Formats: sequence, C-alpha cells, structure tokens
Amino acid sequence: MRTTGDHGGVASISAFFPCYRDESTIAEMVERVVGTFDELGVDGDVTVVNDASPDDAAVVLEQLAGEEPRLRVVTHEANRGYGGALQSGFAAATGEWVFYTDGDGQYDPAELVELVARVDDDVDVVQGYKLGRSDNLARRVIGRAYHHAVSWLFGLSVRDTDCDFRLIRRSLLEQFELESTSGVICVELVRKLETTGARFVQVGVHHYPRPSGRSAFFNPRNVAKTLIDLAALWSRLVLWTTLVAWGRAVTRRSFWAPVGALVGVFAVTWLTALRAPVNHADEAWFLWVAVRSNHGAHLYRDVYYVSTPLAMWLMQAAVWVFGPHVAVERALAAALFSISALLIWRIGARVSVSRLARATVVVAMFVFASPVAHFASIYSMLAVTLSLGAMLAVLRAVASNGRAVGRWCLIAGLLCGFAFASKPNTGLLAALAVCAVIIATTRRAHGPATTRIGIATVVVGSAATAALTVVPFIASGTFNDLIGNVFTGKSDYFSAVGSPLLPGLQHLIDTLGAGTIGTQVVAFDILAPIVVVAVLGVAWWRTRERTSPDFVALVAFTLVGIAAAAPDFGPQHVTEAMPLLLALPVFALARTRPFAWHRRTWPRVAVAVATTSLVLVASIAVAADAQSPSVTPNDRIVASALPHLDGQPISAIHQANVLRDGRELHRRTGGHVFIVEASAAQFYLTGALTDPTPYDFPARSDLGPGGEAGAITYVQRHHVRWLCIPHARRHHVHATGATPLHLEQYVRAHMKLSAHLHACDLYRNTWQTTHHDHDHDGDRSTDHLRTSRRRRGVQLTQA
Repeated sequence: MRTTGDHGGVASISAFFPCYRDESTIAEMVERVVGTFDELGVDGDVTVVNDASPDDAAVVLEQLAGEEPRLRVVTHEANRGYGGALQSGFAAATGEWVFYTDGDGQYDPAELVELVARVDDDVDVVQGYKLGRSDNLARRVIGRAYHHAVSWLFGLSVRDTDCDFRLIRRSLLEQFELESTSGVICVELVRKLETTGARFVQVGVHHYPRPSGRSAFFNPRNVAKTLIDLAALWSRLVLWTTLVAWGRAVTRRSFWAPVGALVGVFAVTWLTALRAPVNHADEAWFLWVAVRSNHGAHLYRDVYYVSTPLAMWLMQAAVWVFGPHVAVERALAAALFSISALLIWRIGARVSVSRLARATVVVAMFVFASPVAHFASIYSMLAVTLSLGAMLAVLRAVASNGRAVGRWCLIAGLLCGFAFASKPNTGLLAALAVCAVIIATTRRAHGPATTRIGIATVVVGSAATAALTVVPFIASGTFNDLIGNVFTGKSDYFSAVGSPLLPGLQHLIDTLGAGTIGTQVVAFDILAPIVVVAVLGVAWWRTRERTSPDFVALVAFTLVGIAAAAPDFGPQHVTEAMPLLLALPVFALARTRPFAWHRRTWPRVAVAVATTSLVLVASIAVAADAQSPSVTPNDRIVASALPHLDGQPISAIHQANVLRDGRELHRRTGGHVFIVEASAAQFYLTGALTDPTPYDFPARSDLGPGGEAGAITYVQRHHVRWLCIPHARRHHVHATGATPLHLEQYVRAHMKLSAHLHACDLYRNTWQTTHHDHDHDGDRSTDHLRTSRRRRGVQLTQA
C-alpha cells in the first residue's frame, strides 16, 4: 500500500460522480474509486449526485450505500442539469482535494492514481486529457471543434476542456461560485480556476466506449441550449470583465494619450480635407454606388463595383446614418488615415524606433498618404489599414509564447481576411506576408509544429472571413456577378491603366514646371517605389539581424505596399499604399547599425532638425494648397449648392455647367440617361437623374466581365433609350487607354444625335434599331417592343 508521503502530501480526497441514466455503471464507478483510496492510503469519501435519474439508479445507490460506509447519496427531486449536479457535488466535498468524473463509465476512476502522482506544493489542479476519444468520427470532430472554439473565446490554456477527469485543491473552489446548470459549467470551472491563478498540470487518461445508453447531448435542442448558454457565459466572464477593465483603463493616461492623438489627427485631416478640391470622377462614383445600393440596387448585378464589398458596406452605413455627402466620404477616409497613423506609431514602438523618428514619419504620411494630399479610394485605404493591423498582430505572435501565439496568428488571419474583403490583392498579399514572417521567425524560436499551427491558423482565419463575406451574395443569387465584377472581369484592366513604367513621371515633370509648392511636394510620391527599393537595399546591407522578426516583417509588408501600388504606380495607387511604402522602409533603416556620422552628437542633431523641419514645411504647404483650389482667371471658388457638395468649395463655372446640363438632360430624357463619362456620378448625385445601366464609371476597365461588348449588349437588351457621350470634336484630345472607344463609336453609328450639351452629346436609341439588333432574341423581345410602341402610338414595322 502506498503512503500519503509518496503523493505530495495528499491527505484526503472527496470524490463525486453525477448520475443520470447510469444505473448500469455507477456501482462499479463507486467500487473502483473506493479501491483507489485504499491503494493510495488516503482518507477518502465518495458522493453520488442522483440528478432525478428516471431509471433504477436510486435503488442501486440505496443498496450500495448500505454496503459502503464512505458513500453518500445526494438526491435531486427534479433534474437540475449537469451543471446543477456538479454544483451539488462540489458543495458536498469535505476533503483537501476534490476529484470528479462522469458516472457513465467512460473514464476509469483507478487512473486517479496518475493524477495524485503529479501533485506537489506548486500544483493546484491536475487536469486530465483524453489520450484517444472512443466515440464515432462525428463526435470526435465536433468535440475538437468545440474545444478550440471555447479555448479561443474564453482564453483557456488546457489541452482538453471537456475532459471531466479533474483533481482540484478544494481551497480554490471556495474562492468563487459556479453558476451554470448546463454542460458549459466545465468551461466556467476552468476559466474561473485560471482567473484565480491556479497552477495546472495535465495528465493523459484513457477514454472508453460508453458501456450502455447514449449521450443526451447530441440532439438539436441540447446543442442549441449549449450555444445559448455559452454565449451567456462568455458575456458574463469575458465581455463584462473586458468592459470593466476598459472602464478602469479610461481613467489612466496610457489610454487617453493614444485616443487623444487619434482624435486630433482625425480632426486635422478631416477639416483640412473638407477644403480640398473634389474628385468629380472617383469620389463621386463611390458615393453614388452607396446611394444606389441603399435604395435597393443589388451590388454587382444592378450596379457595378470594382472590389470586394467590405468598404462599400461601411460607406453604405455611413451614408444611411449621415446622408449622401462628400464630407461623409472624406470623414471615412480621414478616419482610416488616422487609424493607419496610430498603427504605424505602434509598429514603430514595437520595433524600437525612437519617438522623434515615429513622429516625423507620421507627419510625412500627412504629406503623402492623407486624403488632403491626393484622392485615395476608401477600399484601398481600408485594405492597407487592415494589413497594418495584421502586421502588428503577427509581430505580437512571434514575440509570444504558448497559446498566445495561436490567438495572435488568428487575429492576423482575420484581419487579412477583412483586407481581402475590401481589396482582394492587398488582403492576399498581406496573408502571404504574415505567413512569411511566421515561417522565417517561429521555426527556430518555437519549433516546426508551432510554425505549422500558426500558418494553418492564419489560413483558416483568412478563409473563414472571406467566406462569410460572400454569404449575402450567395443568398441573393448575385455571387456570379461578384466573381465577374471583381475577379474574372478584369481583362481590360491592364491595357486600360497603361504601361507599368511609372507613367506618373510625366505628371511630376509637368507639376514641377507649373504647380504650386504643395502640388509639387505631393507629386514626388510617384518616386516612392524607386526610393523604397533603394532604402530597403541599404537597410539589408547594413543590418546585422536579417532574420529577426521585426526586420522580416518590415521587409515583407513593404513588398505588400509595392505590389499594391502596381502595375502602373500612378499617383492614386501610390498614395493608397504610402503607409506601407513610407513608414516601414524608414523603420527598417532606423534599426540598422548607425552610420559613422551618427555616432557624433552634432551631425546627428543637425540631420534630425533638418529632416523634421523639412517635413513640417512640406505638411504646411500641402495643407495650405488644399485650402486654395486653383481656378482659371475668369473663374472663382464658391460654396457649392449641389446636394452632395453642399458648402464644399467648387469652381463657379463648373457648378453652373453641371446644374444647367442636369436640368437639360432631365427635360429631354425624363431623368433616365446613361452618361458615358468618368464624371457621370456627379450628375446622378444632383437628384434629377438616374443611370438605367450598372455602369456608373464607364471606363474600359469598369464595364464588367463583358467589357465594351457587354455594355453594348446591355444597352440593346434593356432598351436603354438615352445615352450621353463625349463630344467628338474634343475626343481625340482627352482619349486615354481607359476611354471606351468602341462603345462611343457604336453610339455614334447606331443612334440619333439629339442635342449638344456642355458635358456631352446626347443620343437617342431609336426603337427600330433596337428591334433590328435584337431580332434574334425571339418573340418575347418583339412583343415587348410592339407593346412599347403601341403605347406611344407608333406602328411597329415587322422585320
């Protein structure tokens, strides 16, 4: 017989078993645990909690209690659930240690010996984990999914949450109260034990097939109840405690400093951006798509959209709350820029860059990456912001240990998935960068198993987020339209954007010759890819830690920025990627060994002062330039009276032309007209006109999977009567690779010119032409045309 001294000083154990439909197994469970007490040489008692079992368990227990003096039976008059049975068992315990397992015979109480053997003064809980689950495949899969889900939701560190084979120091159980009455009490128990600081050791135990009966858990009603109980438990133990912690944090300076900085950067950026000139093409288009979608148009099917939907959903929500105004769109852009600046600051702190260098980089971002400097699309800004968040998360992951690595990898994966849901190429590149950082840094520090788990977690998190994004489109039957608009319908994109040989260089040369100081400064952003490659090359040459997590992450996400600005590296694309292109290479260079002159105080101070001063002057010039939009000598800036620009600065001549052409188009067309101009959305936003086609930005690269031929077919099949195209006399001057020349030529060749307006030439689609072009569509098209003409009193000529 073993003595208590052989088992870490375990003097007494109270064991208990919940019993429900366990009449065939409960007697053997009691006998085996009593025999184990004798084997261990400890004082022990055993309690069976009869949870109103409907079988003959009560008779078996009554007979067994007469034979075994160490057995006590606690009987519930009504069923209280698994959690209620455990509460009664813990309340009945009197020993120094409490052991419990289920009464169904799937665990062997004799393995209590293995738990006691692991007890010492530094152990509070001996937690079992199943060496192999003796259930069918479905239950094994569901069990592991449940374990991983609750481990992540509740931050648990045990290997097997639902292994009910535990030995617990009773003094810990007296420090809290268990409230759950269902099976989620196991999660509550482990969470509260870990919260109190309990010290765990874990031991593998065997799991056996159920001798008789079947589990009552795996039915829809019990599964639904468990999910509801888990949600309520998470609200109590995680959400509420987190809110309380945040409430305490708001009283600290460490909380208000970044919040105040974020609000300050947002206020300065937004208020300055409000005075910047309006981009009448892209900016108005994004706002108009949100307006159409909020009024019932299905995204991708009824209205063309160039990217995945997350950014547009945010814009729709903002428009729904605050109204369709450019100021709302710019507020969203300013918020994304401010969050990016805060993330850059946090990344710089994590890679040990000085405060002065970080502050200088943030101000430089205002010059080159803010909505004040240049128009940047919301979907690209959101994707870049989420990519920065993913970078910060993976830096936290590679610096963590244990389960924290998996949690941060999951957060990084989710952020990459959201970035994909805003702009696919940026999100995919960010996920690849995260995986590259994990591969390069965790294999040596944590081992290949952690590397594989980290990558799998990132992939699962990204894929799950991306999959959830498409669910609404599958439900609405527009999934194929999404695929066509965003992925397969990009055949004309590369030819439309032009050569990938930095076309913005000509813009830079033109601006240096005639632009203001502010526009000249911003124009230099076109050189960013060249400068970035040079800075990264110097940093790679000078660094001593090329495989450090910080350096690998900085290089990987800089490459994400370069790829995101490709293929044309035009001013807009470079501005959108600038948070990645500007800050990260500078941080990489700042971490290298110091230059020779940097070791001396005077040169170091001089360079710091000169750099900071130059950046500040540039930011002031850019802000001042935004406040003074340029106009021709015979024009002036006025506060706009257009509905979506109410109060914004605008050219008086341009506003007069838009209002006049809008009224004329409405008078002639009844308000339904397809305007084949990049700036068409500004006319639709006046409220007097609507677009009868999905193409609100009719460039060659934005006409869907069918391109120009598809747009022509849509005009024919949907009997679009009125189209307005650019003037033929100035067409050769303004035509670019994105100009839909074939569509315009079709309109001029097959439709009748109705009027010359300031913005465009108005053409009428004659019914005879439409019917002739669609004779192959069959009787249904002919009947539709016949009915339409009869309503107008026009005799239909048979083909």
